[in-house]
Amino acid sequence: MKKALAFILVAIMVVALVACNSGSGTTTTATDKVETTEATTVETTAKATEQTTTKEETTVKETEVTTTVEETTTAEQTTTEVTTEVTTTEEQTTTEEETTTAVVVDPTDPSSILSAAYALKDGEALEGEFTLEGVVTKVGTAYSEQYKNVTFTIAVKGEEARPIDAYRAKGEGADKVKVGDTVKVTGKIKNYKGTIEFDSGCTMVITNSVVIKLTAAQKALQEAGYDPSQYDTLTLSFVNQGYWQSNRKDASQITKIISADNPLESASIYTKFACTDKMFTKDEIPEGSVIVILSGLQYRPEGWVNLTTPTSDSARPGNTTKKVTLVDSAWWGSFTYRAFNISKTDSSVFTAEDTEALEFDFAIFVPKK
Repeated sequence: MKKALAFILVAIMVVALVACNSGSGTTTTATDKVETTEATTVETTAKATEQTTTKEETTVKETEVTTTVEETTTAEQTTTEVTTEVTTTEEQTTTEEETTTAVVVDPTDPSSILSAAYALKDGEALEGEFTLEGVVTKVGTAYSEQYKNVTFTIAVKGEEARPIDAYRAKGEGADKVKVGDTVKVTGKIKNYKGTIEFDSGCTMVITNSVVIKLTAAQKALQEAGYDPSQYDTLTLSFVNQGYWQSNRKDASQITKIISADNPLESASIYTKFACTDKMFTKDEIPEGSVIVILSGLQYRPEGWVNLTTPTSDSARPGNTTKKVTLVDSAWWGSFTYRAFNISKTDSSVFTAEDTEALEFDFAIFVPKK
């Protein structure tokens, strides 16, 4: 009996122990579940964060794509503008190209030809070739030895108000044509930027060459390689037995001529000179002008920077006997005014007859405008 009870008691204890062990297992499993849940939550959160980040990145990428599209659009606009400008330029170029105008013109009537020519618009040309004869009024570009051509203007008799240019004309007498010659020109006629002209390649022939008597000074100019027809002779007046002195210490006298009327020096000095009766500016004697003096004479081109300060002794120009002198920037230097004293190289007295002869013996040639 006691053994049976003991066995029962042991069995009860075993059952109880098993029950306790079973409870502990359940608790452990719950804990494991909690941890698993937390881990899942963390993973979910992490995933959510990653998704959020991914979305943000996606948004950024979308923004970048939008910017790229905008940039592409801008580039397309720029390309369109450039293309428009190029097209416009090409259109302008096409507009400037010469067009031939067919009008009714009597080729034997100079007035009819000139009327049609003067009706042309810029860039237009008459159809065919025409011939006109007229007097040369200007040689625009001197004869070119290299290209064997010359450019000049003619006026048809009775049509002087409608001159016409012969541009780069070639032919008999091209190297000799001068103002006053009568010339016959044949070629295509056009309007070039408002100028009515025979086009390049036109031909010419002198039908009447005038003989121009050159003064001694003009001959000297021509011998020096200048074309007298391209220059106007500056009108000069002279004072007999007088001279300028730009370096006088008395500033009040630097703009006055020393002569019998203003005898600041003895007669033994001023009687040996003649001088221009005025000063000249750069506008009156521009660069490109040519000064000519004949043998036996010399001149001093007096110079003033201003009309209140004497020129220094070292800056005062000296006498020169150079036959032909080209006026350039170096000739003017810092001076703004010039005047001329002329004397004989032998220092003898300058008579009234000598002064009258200066009209031929001393000259300043100014380029024609």
